[in-house]
Amino acid sequence: MAYIKSRKQKRSIFYLGFLVLLIAGLLSGCASDKKARELPVIKHKYSKSKHTAYRIFGFDYATTPSGIYNVVNKEPTKFTVNVYIADNEGCKFTYTKDDKGAHQDQFDSTQSFTAYLSGRNELLTLECTGKQSNIDYKIIAYANGIEYDSIGNFSYLVESGAL
Repeated sequence: MAYIKSRKQKRSIFYLGFLVLLIAGLLSGCASDKKARELPVIKHKYSKSKHTAYRIFGFDYATTPSGIYNVVNKEPTKFTVNVYIADNEGCKFTYTKDDKGAHQDQFDSTQSFTAYLSGRNELLTLECTGKQSNIDYKIIAYANGIEYDSIGNFSYLVESGAL
């Protein structure tokens, strides 16, 4: 009888240990040490005469990640982009929507879309028009299995130095 009890205990301990190892393996497999990279701002400017401020997101030619290509290349990189917008007043985003670079699209509210780098390596252009224009945004772009993020706010008054 003691032999059967001992055998059942060993089997229970074995299954419990196996279950713990399985759960630990699954959890470590789901955890990723790859963090999102920052989506760079490659240019920002403003025009006092037009009351317009611009912020351009993309990649500098010298620091473009390997495997990322613009529409000038034969096979440009496809970006899956999610833009979340809050408190928008007078601002809009523009992006290149086809792999030939011939068509652009604009939006001013939360959107998900496919975009390509323009011939100038620009992914998104944010434009705010009017003295009171401002926006809060979060951009998440995916390309070649890598996530690029940018979170921020933008306004004409801050960019022009009036505030």
